[in-house]
Amino acid sequence: MQPLAARTARAIAKSKDKSVVVFGFVGPDKNFTELGRALTEQFGADLAKSTDRFSVTERGRIAENLANKGLNPGDVRDVDFASWITSDLSVESFVFGTLTRSGDGLNIEVDCYSVKSGKRIDRIKTASSISEEMRKLISQTVEYPIPDSYSGIPTPGKNGYGYPRCDYCPPATYTSHAVKNHVQGTVILTVVVGADGRASDIVVKKPLPDGLTDTAIAAVKSLKFSPALGPDGKPAGVRQVIEVTFHI
Repeated sequence: MQPLAARTARAIAKSKDKSVVVFGFVGPDKNFTELGRALTEQFGADLAKSTDRFSVTERGRIAENLANKGLNPGDVRDVDFASWITSDLSVESFVFGTLTRSGDGLNIEVDCYSVKSGKRIDRIKTASSISEEMRKLISQTVEYPIPDSYSGIPTPGKNGYGYPRCDYCPPATYTSHAVKNHVQGTVILTVVVGADGRASDIVVKKPLPDGLTDTAIAAVKSLKFSPALGPDGKPAGVRQVIEVTFHI
């Protein structure tokens, strides 16, 4: 990992960003493995030693930020998610790693992104043969617990629970950065629509860059619903998926 970290350090230093956070190496197949965890730790340590032109932020801040949003590291499986999480960390750039199999070899890819511009600084690739120890680690999947907030809340359409109906549904607005960068797509959220007709306990399942995720969350918080009815015919809270789509 040392040569890969050195090349990454040169790219970040060239961008003149002064701080970076390293997300975990994901893969193969977007899985989290013990190999990815070991490579992440080694890469982060090597990156910190490679230069004094920027600082490497403690990865514990990622976990803390995720926990505050009702998420865990297992939710960060792509660059868009990493970009959204990074926007709250007061760092200037981030690194996202991807692992893929190629026969008996392992392809390692590092994407470096600037937080302010949202643009990729560089993509750096390398390859490695897979040792017997690596083979063992790559077969061990890291499982992350489901947040407690998911438990005990019924799903609409099941076990006698109906669906809430949105009565006041103002659209989410575009951010200037998203318009400038022509970002389109759908933010996917899971929310609890309570017996009071308000959305709470919002969890992001698929984000979008350039502030659109936060705009979508704000819009969902402003919605007013006629609540779902439970088996007893009384208003009840349910957890459901809400999609917020952005088109230019």
